[in-house]
Amino acid sequence: MSVLRMAGGFFELWRAPYGGALVTVYLPGTTTKASLFTDEALTVAATNPQTLQRYTQNGITYGKLLAPVYVGVAHYIDVDGLEQTGVIRTNLANLVGEDASDATVIVTGGSVARKLEDLFADEIYAENYGLVGAGQSAATNNTTITAAIAAAAASSSNGCRVLLPEGTYAFTGLTVPVGVILQGRGNGVTILQCQTGAECVTISGNNAGLARLTLDGVNKVALGVGMFARARKRVIMEDVQIKNFETGAFLQGGRRCNWLRVDVDGCTTGVKWYGDNNGVSVNGDEIRQNSWTGGVVSNCTGKGIEIKYVDKKVWNNTLREVGFENNTGTALHIEGARYIKAPGCYWTGNTADLVIKDGTPTTSSNENTVINVHFDGGSMSGGTVTLQDTVQDVIFDKMELSTIAFTLTIPQNSVIFRDCIEDSAVTIAGDGTRFMRQRTMLGDAPGSSGVTTAAAATTAWAYKLGAGEVINVDAMIVGIGRNNIDYFSIGIARTAWRPGAALAYVGQTSNFVVGEIITGATSGATARVMADADAGATGTLTLKNITKEFVSGEVITGTTGGSATTSGVLVYSNAALLGGTITLQAEVSSDASWVGAFAVAADEALIQVTGAAAKTVEWTVSAKVVSTG
Repeated sequence: MSVLRMAGGFFELWRAPYGGALVTVYLPGTTTKASLFTDEALTVAATNPQTLQRYTQNGITYGKLLAPVYVGVAHYIDVDGLEQTGVIRTNLANLVGEDASDATVIVTGGSVARKLEDLFADEIYAENYGLVGAGQSAATNNTTITAAIAAAAASSSNGCRVLLPEGTYAFTGLTVPVGVILQGRGNGVTILQCQTGAECVTISGNNAGLARLTLDGVNKVALGVGMFARARKRVIMEDVQIKNFETGAFLQGGRRCNWLRVDVDGCTTGVKWYGDNNGVSVNGDEIRQNSWTGGVVSNCTGKGIEIKYVDKKVWNNTLREVGFENNTGTALHIEGARYIKAPGCYWTGNTADLVIKDGTPTTSSNENTVINVHFDGGSMSGGTVTLQDTVQDVIFDKMELSTIAFTLTIPQNSVIFRDCIEDSAVTIAGDGTRFMRQRTMLGDAPGSSGVTTAAAATTAWAYKLGAGEVINVDAMIVGIGRNNIDYFSIGIARTAWRPGAALAYVGQTSNFVVGEIITGATSGATARVMADADAGATGTLTLKNITKEFVSGEVITGTTGGSATTSGVLVYSNAALLGGTITLQAEVSSDASWVGAFAVAADEALIQVTGAAAKTVEWTVSAKVVSTG
């Protein structure tokens, strides 16, 4: 509280002609006496009025207070009923009972004056609206937070952030309207607990959401939902953790929602993004243009994230750098959704990493068949992947894949592995013919140039083939004479392969199965069995996907129980060209005596340029492997 000395200390010194004067202190505009005190803490009462001491010198009478007197409110002073001061106001120490909405202030370090009304409307502190936090009942917390939310919704900013205190405390259910963000002091710092078989936080308006807090369902109550929004646009989630709910977060339709660093843990279903009309009484919406960047979905027992067509479109949604860890159900379930991008996502420790399937039943317009799902630059380690139905343009691009069991169930289109790294424990079951592997930039640099003279063959491009590998190459070759007027331009394609390597064995105790992985007990080498020439105790395996060199005399075992001892080391075959060269286009001058053509060396596929005798030709070659297996 702000405190003043009575009359500003005027009567604390001898003043003429106030000897013996009666000084009374009144409240402004009244004849009600103000409370006076002898201490600055305003705890020891003084009399009102005060009679001034008397001192006379040279015929002049002086007066002063016996001791300083303090007052803590606005007041005016009357002397002997003859003189009055104007209203004397204390400096404001608080605004209780004051209207300062039009007052302007400049924040420390700032330069612009803003109205207090506008400044306080930027953020609203829940503590200003009642008791809230640890130690309060769920009902009390709910009442206080609801009042703060109402104030935020009614603010001049048409919504703002409601700031919650730190701590772990309960509530019973909140509704967040348009423009309001419910914000804590940090994920794991502000922990809101809700145990109910219904929606705990309902986002009822656009541009609303949660930030910097943890939403905890505690006991995973049946039918409990952490965050729920129906047919809302731009639902915001920033640095939020949702855990221990039957359903962590549920968008029953939603567009352009933006989630940043959202973690979901220990739920039955972590997140539902449903294209769902919700019947005819209360309409839902499509799921479109939503984005989730960063965060981890973990320890969910049903589905981690379920992106699903119910009866409305689910198109053009993005999961960026989201992790899936230790989910005992399906980490990511995509059903009837189209145009999903998942760059930088990773899967580890899950029972089932991924399921992709059409919606059931398929709509007459086929808008719930899966088209264009693109996984780019992430990784999968362990678990299963199930792909079925349409799976059109499902692409795994530059992914690191380890120990994944893929299953294709009656797929209608091919699933593409483009520039992926697969270890030897990646398996493919079902219709394996629907898996396509592509390499877009393999071997030497895709473009090269040089000069050739006479009839010497010059290698312009080369790609080293692994045992059992087949490639298809496209190339463009252009040449123009340096000492002549001839030219040459051709587009060609060719397939090359290298047979699998042979490994002889003896002492077979159990038969090998074609398609299984074998491992060397001494070398640690692994390879996949392409064929087995089994003569009983002896035989020869044909192998591909070889990781190391097997050593002679080591025990080799297969993943399905085959076992024998190697007799010698791997014997490799040379690469070979398959079929004929396909000429895509050709333009040749009058002298066509120099050419560009495919060739093979021991383990390489080559493109060679050969010049004509006595002629110098400048050439450029651009080539790439468009598919490999």
